[in-house]
Amino acid sequence: MNLNQVKAGQNIKIDFIPEDLELRLFSLGLKAGDTAECIARSYLGPVVLRKKHAFNQVAITHKFAENIAVTLK
Repeated sequence: MNLNQVKAGQNIKIDFIPEDLELRLFSLGLKAGDTAECIARSYLGPVVLRKKHAFNQVAITHKFAENIAVTLK
C-alpha cells in the first residue's frame, strides 16, 4: 500500500522511500522503518504525518506520497 491510500487517524510504518526522496524526508525527520500517524489527508492534496513521540508534522505532496510504501500498524 502507498501513503496516498492511508486515511486520517491511521498509524503506519514506513517501509520504503525512493532514493530521490530519502534525503529530503530524512532532513524532515522521517526515514524507512519509522512509525507515524496520519493527521490529515485531502483528495489529491498533501498527506500530513506526525512521527510517533515527536511534535513536528510533515506534509508530503500527493505526487511524492504515491511512491512511499507503508503498512498499517
